[in-house]
Amino acid sequence: MSGQLRTVDVVEGFTGRLITPGDGDYDEARTIWNAMIDRRPSHIARCRTTDDVVAVLAWARAGDREVAVRGGGHSIPGHSMIDDGVVIDLSPMDSVEVDEDALVVRVAGGCLLGDVDAATQAHGLATPAGAISHTGAGGLILGGGLGWTMRKYGLTIDNLLSATVVLADGEVVTASEDEHPDLFWALRGGGGNFGVVTEFVLRLHPRGPVYLAATAFSIEDSAVVLRAMAAHMPTADDDLVWSAFFRKLPDFPWAPPDRVGEPVLLAPLAWLGDHDEGAREIDRILQDLGVDPLASARGPIEYVDLQRLNDELNGHGHWNYHKSGFLRDLDDDTIASLVRCGARIASANSQLEVLSMGGLISRIDESSTAFAHRDELWPVNVCGIWRPEESAEDNLAWVRTTWSDLEDHLRAGSYMNFGGSDASGDEQRESYGETWTRLREVKTRYDPDNVFRHNANIPPLTSGAIR
Repeated sequence: MSGQLRTVDVVEGFTGRLITPGDGDYDEARTIWNAMIDRRPSHIARCRTTDDVVAVLAWARAGDREVAVRGGGHSIPGHSMIDDGVVIDLSPMDSVEVDEDALVVRVAGGCLLGDVDAATQAHGLATPAGAISHTGAGGLILGGGLGWTMRKYGLTIDNLLSATVVLADGEVVTASEDEHPDLFWALRGGGGNFGVVTEFVLRLHPRGPVYLAATAFSIEDSAVVLRAMAAHMPTADDDLVWSAFFRKLPDFPWAPPDRVGEPVLLAPLAWLGDHDEGAREIDRILQDLGVDPLASARGPIEYVDLQRLNDELNGHGHWNYHKSGFLRDLDDDTIASLVRCGARIASANSQLEVLSMGGLISRIDESSTAFAHRDELWPVNVCGIWRPEESAEDNLAWVRTTWSDLEDHLRAGSYMNFGGSDASGDEQRESYGETWTRLREVKTRYDPDNVFRHNANIPPLTSGAIR
């Protein structure tokens, strides 16, 4: 392996653990969420402190070794693992500190969303972040941060107050509106291109249980549901969340046993405000559909349980191959394509997702962060998810055929955290939209040698720092 060090080498100033191929837990340490990724780093450096990150980064650069950064290891394309190089593993850095009076939370770079939710909900608070609790907080934040509460509270980056960043040259800086504001702008939507973030400070909001209506509709009735969603959501109250998932009906407690395994449309509606008001609003929406769900379950759900609803269906150990984008519209032609694709899903875990953005997201100045898609309404995600013993050929074919059928209905670009498993350089560039040139300028200031390139990469304009 090129650039590999002897296992007896010592990283000066490093207090964590260095795992190498000869260690008994090496295979476990290199395993990440997407079981399709099978990479073999020369070293996995489990960091305990920001100083550990500084030490490992200096050591890797001195030996001309490539680096990857791992938080939760949830990257779909496997950016958090690398062949031959050094993985800066932040997973031991999992502290969460809540300041209930100031309504802020300090989140270490290796935390999972479940860590954050558990700590903040102990105080009846939350920060908007994701929908799968075993996702790494760092990657989700840096890419933008969609989630259940985004229409009411904004993206996760809209609630980021500051970040502690280890730069490529080893300097540790705070990025905020007042310090390194160009870096702070870029971190909010530009991914892990600019340094290793070892701590995030986020705004908190009071958050109690959420009123949820979990509904499942037949494929035959799914077009009716999507047309209603298209008509309602562009002007809906910020408290309303409505998403759509074509998938085979899981064995939910409320699912009819004779329909389990059948392709359906799951269309959960959630209300973030007063429960009585939410029940009335959601009842009205469902009654106006003119079709009945195959099954439904309604009532309040604790926020931490809401955040865990998708955990098992998106669990570790599955193979994942995804493609994503934004629908131009949810018109009849687009809906017809979605229904056709949803009816032929290959695996029990695969799904075709249509989310609804808007709300507060669209009212925040688009130039305030590097997130380039505030005017989009309909993120779409084609998720091939299957167990290793299932047919990879069949599942890959479903994703690719679905994507081909939807391409004429898509805008350019995609949400970076839903980044395609084999996205081209042009597709990665389109995910940054109109922010691309400005992001490259910031990259040139803070990482002119493109040390942090195992990501949806933003290449610097030139070599040599200009800051």
